[in-house]
Amino acid sequence: MKMSRRRFISSLLALGGLAAIDVGVLEPRVVLSVSEVELSFDSGWGYTLTVAHVSDIHMPSGPSLVYEQAVKRVEERRPDLIVFTGDSLSSKAGKDEAKEFLFRLSELAPTYAVWGNWDYYSLGHRVPRYGEELEREGVEVLMNEAIRLEGEVWIVGVDDPYTARDDLEKALSRVPREAFKILLAHSPQVIGEARDRVDLVLAGHTHGGQVRLPLIGSLYVPLPRQYRGYVSGLYEVGGTKLYVNRGLGTSILPVRFLCPPELTIYTLKF
Repeated sequence: MKMSRRRFISSLLALGGLAAIDVGVLEPRVVLSVSEVELSFDSGWGYTLTVAHVSDIHMPSGPSLVYEQAVKRVEERRPDLIVFTGDSLSSKAGKDEAKEFLFRLSELAPTYAVWGNWDYYSLGHRVPRYGEELEREGVEVLMNEAIRLEGEVWIVGVDDPYTARDDLEKALSRVPREAFKILLAHSPQVIGEARDRVDLVLAGHTHGGQVRLPLIGSLYVPLPRQYRGYVSGLYEVGGTKLYVNRGLGTSILPVRFLCPPELTIYTLKF
């Protein structure tokens, strides 16, 4: 059965409209993907740790159901701790909104955070004061430092690698060599220095590419060329595992395609 030209054009317009709704509304503002990731390590200590990983909320967010869904899913999973890997802001106008979201997380479990490039783009020299405000409400901000969680488990946080503020040497200076080390960093490019020095790296920054096309993949990944392969998901680099979270928000353009926002829940066995 032949299709008339008018019907063909109408069908194309309808498909284009549906795609526009997905790109501009459904994926960036409605659909939350929850990734359950189980990782085992050969430490022999017999620990199990549940970690919720949130990244790149980019406040102010505008109308969105994703953030409320994320808080509810974290609450349902009752993790041992929550980590946030940077870019809480897209502009200084979002500071109160970002604080409120992070405060809600900190009420659910101990919460550790590091800074991302957009936190500095938004607040500049006011970032330390912002960190003090977060810490007063229970969000522990790690700036090239480490905290012992329990036993030989340490959580390590570096300042933003994308803007060259990270100092892994300083962050690891107090951590015993034999300890199990979870490293928080905004950008996965930290793996170049962290490889074989920590057990697990949790990062964000890439948004998974934000727009991914079939057969082509991500149109743009904001990383130095040698690290652009670390777009989203799990990687093994030498003796180090790296997970790159797609984030909850969007950067520059409020769109996503084949790349929904992500909350990651890890079950770590070591």
